[in-house]
Amino acid sequence: MCGVSFGDPDGLPVDDSLAQFVLADVVFSSDKPFFPKNEGMTSVHAGSFFLMIPLPKSCIDGVEEAIYRVGFNVPGTLGPPPSHPPLSYIQERLNAHGPLAFSSDPIVNPDPVHISKLLWSSRFRTHAAIADKFVFRLHNKSDSLGGYVFLAGDAAHIHSPAGGQGMNLGIRDAIGLGPALAEHMKVVLGTTQADAQPLPLQVYGEARYKSAVKVIRLTKRIMTVVSAMGTLRIINLQYWLFRLLGCIPAVKRMIVWQVSGLGNR
Repeated sequence: MCGVSFGDPDGLPVDDSLAQFVLADVVFSSDKPFFPKNEGMTSVHAGSFFLMIPLPKSCIDGVEEAIYRVGFNVPGTLGPPPSHPPLSYIQERLNAHGPLAFSSDPIVNPDPVHISKLLWSSRFRTHAAIADKFVFRLHNKSDSLGGYVFLAGDAAHIHSPAGGQGMNLGIRDAIGLGPALAEHMKVVLGTTQADAQPLPLQVYGEARYKSAVKVIRLTKRIMTVVSAMGTLRIINLQYWLFRLLGCIPAVKRMIVWQVSGLGNR
């Protein structure tokens, strides 16, 4: 209705093996020594991605056991996961694609680990899209000009959660709008309605568009790395290459600069 298109800026589809994800907060039947305590852990192999993060007990009332957030991909060949995956589904996927030490199957794990409680679960699709414009007039008729429409956050852009960029990008959209509006009002007050040109808002919209495209491409690169590291090979050269690069201080600083959002405000 508003004439705004919404699609991938590069026109490329997401890797089908990483397009669907499940997240859940769970309690395990026993707390093993290898469970992460103060930091997250990931496992990537054969096209499978598994994430596990310890959560503070205070995040859910009435739960005294250790709580973990687990996440994993669901290959497209298996069909879409349920909207709120039940405990049985998460256990099944964990057995099939998680680390062997977390399996509940005694055949593959001599010391089985079971999910005893499912506190919360959800699914999401990983894809990227961006509006072709973030600022526009609702209509532009000969006798009147419609009000401005501003797109920010998920309304303006969506992308993979890789790198945790989404919320910060949306916040920067909103923060940047304030100065742009103030400058635009100065322009409007200095001219007639007919001659007013929303140059400050146009500049804002174009700048936010470019920033969002950078973030989308950053998340795509992260997902490409995950996919490459998960390739099933006897010797995974990509994995060892990324490990080697991660040991270089300059590369570490560059990754922190980009993922923190400081490199793309």
